[in-house]
Amino acid sequence: MGIMTKPRLATVVSARFLLAILLSRCANSNKKSTSPAGASGPETLAAARETKSIPLVFAAVYDPAAIGCLARNVTGISSKVPITSLLRYLKKLTPFTRLAIVYAEQETDFVRQAQELSKLESQYGFRTVKMPVKKSDDTKRLAFAGKADAVFISVSAVVNEAINMVVQNAHAAKIPTISSAERRNTGWS
Repeated sequence: MGIMTKPRLATVVSARFLLAILLSRCANSNKKSTSPAGASGPETLAAARETKSIPLVFAAVYDPAAIGCLARNVTGISSKVPITSLLRYLKKLTPFTRLAIVYAEQETDFVRQAQELSKLESQYGFRTVKMPVKKSDDTKRLAFAGKADAVFISVSAVVNEAINMVVQNAHAAKIPTISSAERRNTGWS
């Protein structure tokens, strides 16, 4: 059984300590084959620096090759969806000229996603309004009214933890959102 860790845990404890916890849990398992799992790029990269022999699995990395998550002992699922497809769909829904992007500034793969989005401004006729956050609580203070016509929500671990808050803030301002992440059902609409 894989072990998922919270994204915040990797920033609080050292990678070596995190790996030691994962390895001890694997060693105490009755299963013959157990692979530690990192939820995001920073966790996976930290664990990969510590071991080359233990299989590691990631689950929420935008572009694994770009951030160096490719190694013989590392595998996982990328959350990369062609941004051009999302922009085309969004343009069909609403004629936006200012597109806010919510992303975690400490997650390099999602900084790359924001940069990728900015490169498409002239092709799709919009201006990017970058709204970086450091922790999920920062999303409570995001204000989109008057700043953006639409909101692009990255699938960063930090932002995804608070995706409902981002959607709620945008919809309160009557601003559409788009993301390749799934919104968690919390009973509000």
